[in-house]
Amino acid sequence: MREINRKVQSGEIKVCGKCGEAKDLADFRDGSLTTKYGRFCRACKSEPHYSYHYEPVRAQVNEETLTRKETNRLLSFTEAPEKYATGSETAKAKVQELVDVSHKFSDGQTSNFESAYRVYTEALKLAQERKSSRRKEDYAPAVQKALNERLTLNMRYKGLVRDVYPYAADDTYCIAYCTFRKELRTFRIDRMVNVKIGAPFSFDASLQRSAQGRVGAAHAYRK
Repeated sequence: MREINRKVQSGEIKVCGKCGEAKDLADFRDGSLTTKYGRFCRACKSEPHYSYHYEPVRAQVNEETLTRKETNRLLSFTEAPEKYATGSETAKAKVQELVDVSHKFSDGQTSNFESAYRVYTEALKLAQERKSSRRKEDYAPAVQKALNERLTLNMRYKGLVRDVYPYAADDTYCIAYCTFRKELRTFRIDRMVNVKIGAPFSFDASLQRSAQGRVGAAHAYRK
């Protein structure tokens, strides 16, 4: 398409005003082929009653080119499509912007984009499967048991294995003393992984009073 556009712009070939096909100049050399709709090729001119039945079909010469921002994004996407497979709305919007301007791509860019898009699609599918698999056990009952019986909770949270002493909790949050951070921390129960109930801990009433006021605050803060 780009080669045809170049030849049309340079005058090496012409586009018929009726059929819209690009043809050699020999098809337009007879001056009698000129019509009020522009020049028709010999084949179209030979059809009867052309001036009453035919509307001209103009060639669609695509002169659009990628902006610098679009070029940089395309380069970034084709080099590392997996980093766009986060599932976030922002990442999806960036990929969609490339899809929307894909008509501007050269043949090489189109090939690279299509290959990268296949990798992106597979990576996005895997990310969604991993996310679904994490919607696992409901640890709220275990948290409540540890809270009521003043037992240590061992868990993985944000990549770290922690021992915590629960002092307050509802179905969403647990306020517990974290032995790693050495302070009360707020934990989302649905983000806990591999929760296990351990040994009793030394209960601190002052920590309990502080923790009870933080459960409601956690909901308000994270709305």
